[in-house]
Amino acid sequence: MDRWQGSVALVTGASAGIGKSIAIELARHGMVVVGWARRLDKLKTIEDELSTEGKTFVGRQCDVADETAVLNEFSWIEKTYGKLNVVINNAGIGAVAYLADGKTELWQKVFNVNLISVAVITREAVKFMRKFKIDDGHLIFMSSIVGHMITPLIGSGIYCATKHGVTLMAEATRQELNASGSKIRVSSVSPSFTKSEIFERSGRKITDDMPYLECKDIAEIVAWILSASPSVQISDVIIRPTGSEY
Repeated sequence: MDRWQGSVALVTGASAGIGKSIAIELARHGMVVVGWARRLDKLKTIEDELSTEGKTFVGRQCDVADETAVLNEFSWIEKTYGKLNVVINNAGIGAVAYLADGKTELWQKVFNVNLISVAVITREAVKFMRKFKIDDGHLIFMSSIVGHMITPLIGSGIYCATKHGVTLMAEATRQELNASGSKIRVSSVSPSFTKSEIFERSGRKITDDMPYLECKDIAEIVAWILSASPSVQISDVIIRPTGSEY
């Protein structure tokens, strides 16, 4: 991770869960981390905590489903730092959204946050890196184990569909960048059941007899991916807790 010292990383959905753990991990490795989330108070708590350690985390209130807000925040990064080296496309929502009798409004909300916003942020990140000739940039898409399979959890079909979309979007982005001769690397990370706020807010519960991952486990994997040699492309990582069926 030494080569990333002083580089700028954007982490979306940074106020809690996996995003928070990734933001803290990267800041502790010496990166300047910009964290986006809707809950500014939680971002400021992280900012204060890392500041006492001499690390740099800047929380910025941003609803990733609001394209205007996203564009404004990219402009802020450009004006403030003039560079952006790493983007962790992590923001997402979980929901029990049935297909047989679900509500269109809920489907649209899940797709807008989990998929459309990812496409918008990816597009803007690539434009930014090309503009400033950041040839060694890295885009990391946070997908899910359900981006590779369907789970037996009834009501998860819409969420699974969005994560399949994220997995495919990451690979499509990699192929597009390769075709253009870009050296920007692309990785997709797919955790299995992780003890996090998004899982619990979706109405699911992790029980004591379930193998599960901790958010810090995922953050350490992200740091490992970034620590790979620039000549190495780690395209897709699936992370399961030991002993897990899924």
